[in-house]
Amino acid sequence: MDDLGQSAQNIGKIIKTIDEIAFQTNLLALNAAVEAARAGVHGKGFAVVAEEVRTLASRSARAALETSELIGKAVEKTRTGANMATRTAEALTEIEKGIEQSNNLIAEIASASAEQTQGIQEISQGLTQIDQVTQQNTARAEERAATANELSALSRQLNDQL
Repeated sequence: MDDLGQSAQNIGKIIKTIDEIAFQTNLLALNAAVEAARAGVHGKGFAVVAEEVRTLASRSARAALETSELIGKAVEKTRTGANMATRTAEALTEIEKGIEQSNNLIAEIASASAEQTQGIQEISQGLTQIDQVTQQNTARAEERAATANELSALSRQLNDQL
């Protein structure tokens, strides 16, 4: 972008030189017209040439001005484009940082999920063990109840025999 700006400045200098040449040529054409007028009838052909030179100088000056304006607009658009490119690069850098942060958070979430899964598996194993112990206790309680019923029946029989 800096090179483009430098080139535009160089072109601006060239256009200024062309504009100065057109101005000087215009002055020479005016002087030639004055001299042709002084020469009278003998200077008519020279007056026509002087007028053509003056017309060309005027066209050169207009073209230099238009070119200068176009270059000025191009330089401004280039500057605007460079600013936009800089802002875009900054935005992309921020987006990249955001993506990196998101990736870190996702990794943390995945790690936490894995820990939770392991914790849930341990809880599930613990509940399975509690269920087994509860079933064993229930079975033992049923066995003791049956044994107690048998002892109670034996005790009645013994009481009846006495």
